[in-house]
Amino acid sequence: LGRAAVTDGTALFGQTLAQYLIANASFQNNDIRNALATCDQYLEQRPLDADHPSRALLAGFRAYLLYQGEQPLQAEQLINEVLAGSQPGYSIDLQLYLYVPLIRLRARRGQFVAAHELLQELEAAAGASASPLFQAHTRFEALRLAYAKGNGNELQRLAAQYAVEETARQALDPSLPLQWETREYRVMAGIILYTHLEQFDRARALALQLLHL
Repeated sequence: LGRAAVTDGTALFGQTLAQYLIANASFQNNDIRNALATCDQYLEQRPLDADHPSRALLAGFRAYLLYQGEQPLQAEQLINEVLAGSQPGYSIDLQLYLYVPLIRLRARRGQFVAAHELLQELEAAAGASASPLFQAHTRFEALRLAYAKGNGNELQRLAAQYAVEETARQALDPSLPLQWETREYRVMAGIILYTHLEQFDRARALALQLLHL
């Protein structure tokens, strides 16, 4: 029985991870509808209380897709369901899929204290990781929140702390071994800074360099 349980768990992990990768590929191709359909078809077969980390990842990704697809209330409901469950193996991707939409939704509603508390949780997790992508994404969210609050002093303080201009410049150097997503978030951090400073030509130049990288 024990061996059967392990085999079933391994099969579940493989099946769910495969569906996540298929859905993520659709999302990367800007096909949110197909990505959602892939998640929905699989999740309908397995109830949300199924206790497995790979399944939580797929549910979290579905919530992120709902947010990206301009369905914020549905996204928030699903995120809260996932957070309320048991999430062993809490992955970097899952944390981003859950916390980023919540931070942005709180900021959109003017709930900046709540948004900052969520950001601190994300920053603590990023700081404990060795993932450049996790840290780049989290720093971008911190700058984005400061920009949404209209707090220019905080934004510039963070930009100096994170060396935003230098890291954006490095991100555009193709000789450096960086993941595409890490480059993207470092450059977007620079775009937020230059937009705040009303240096729109520099912001546009960064965006064009990234597109042609």
